[in-house]
Amino acid sequence: MATKNLQKIVRYGGVASNPMLYPEAASQSFKVGQLLCIDTAGRVKAIADAGVKLWGIAMEDASGTTDNLVQVDLILPGDRLIVSCYHATAASAVMANANVGDTYQVITSSNVTYLDKSSTSTPLFKVLARMPEDAATDIYPRLICTILSACLQSVDCAQES
Repeated sequence: MATKNLQKIVRYGGVASNPMLYPEAASQSFKVGQLLCIDTAGRVKAIADAGVKLWGIAMEDASGTTDNLVQVDLILPGDRLIVSCYHATAASAVMANANVGDTYQVITSSNVTYLDKSSTSTPLFKVLARMPEDAATDIYPRLICTILSACLQSVDCAQES
């Protein structure tokens, strides 16, 4: 059993496939790799931990200035992300083979977003696999996940057009 370092979210394969510029909402402090949503004014902001609709991944840190353009990697149905597994009790932050296919909530701490192993009430992530170099007994393993379609703002926009 090894303890992995918690890491920011990255796209599986490592390449941003849908980079776009969006204006920043007021008073933002999100960091690269943090999940974002888009508000009713069309500005990006950091997501809340539960019941969210996701727009994309921050590709640069927020400036804190309203309407400053920031690069965002738009997340679409079927996109795969590498996400660290988190649980407040470190020994419970493991991902057994039996957990593949399960869905989990998101949690953000210190401007980094993780899969919350302790909560399935308002899921965002579906676990597809563990990273090959991470064992079932590793604490804070990195997981290959997809975002549930019902949690994507881009799906809502596509349905409206």
